[in-house]
Amino acid sequence: MRRRKLRLPVLTVRTLLLVCGALVVVCVGVGLAMRASLTDYAHDGAAVEQVPFVVNSRASTDALSLHTREEIAAADEAALPAEVDAAYTLGMASEEVLDEAPIVLTGTFTGERTYVYQAFQCQIEVTSVLRGEGVSEGDGLVVYDAYKITEPRNGLGTGQFSDVREVWRGSEGPSRFGLMPLRAGQEYLFFLEPKRYPSEKDPATYEQTYCLIEHPYARISLDLAEHPERAGVFELPADGEWQRIPFAEACQYDLAATDEAAKELYLENCARLLADALG
Repeated sequence: MRRRKLRLPVLTVRTLLLVCGALVVVCVGVGLAMRASLTDYAHDGAAVEQVPFVVNSRASTDALSLHTREEIAAADEAALPAEVDAAYTLGMASEEVLDEAPIVLTGTFTGERTYVYQAFQCQIEVTSVLRGEGVSEGDGLVVYDAYKITEPRNGLGTGQFSDVREVWRGSEGPSRFGLMPLRAGQEYLFFLEPKRYPSEKDPATYEQTYCLIEHPYARISLDLAEHPERAGVFELPADGEWQRIPFAEACQYDLAATDEAAKELYLENCARLLADALG
């Protein structure tokens, strides 16, 4: 039995270039179409407001109680090497940390919010400086608000399998204490520290860029006493599913508390801290 030889047509250089060019055009077209279908949460504030906010962090009375470092050390049976680390591990907030914040000021969130990697860069207009160098009244600052936009139930934390997104608290920062996102037009008392960047970065590029200190009272609304309803109580659902509310609604709260006792403690401590800071 004779075997047939399959001979492919020989393409000229010109034909080959045309075929490759057509494939490139198709790939670019598909890529552009996919890119156009995505929502630019980094710069589209209106789109962010509609994203579900997962209330997966609620403040308890234990988390909101203020202690001295001596009290924290006494409660630390494991004798951790650093007192601040002990506070973090035990979930105990040191009041002395507030006294040591390098930057303390009052400022108003302008509403300009840009999403970067696992945080929002928020524009703050300084209304008064209580402590710190390099900051003056009227300055415009960038303050990081640690919340991340993620895909629901994406356990890998990488890749994208759908166009559904939601906002979760960050792994670090005051958001883990139940603090809610900044509210446009609201004036706050801020306890800040300069944003740390890798050594190879030019420090001048990031002047007046700050993070909230790791503390449940790192920011306090100046008019909270007039609006106690902004300390919300969010109970754990019976089915174990985290409650979700629109991001815009989450911004109307200052805190997500576990119960009424935690709410009252937060309001009491905020009133005292505001009086101590502002006189």
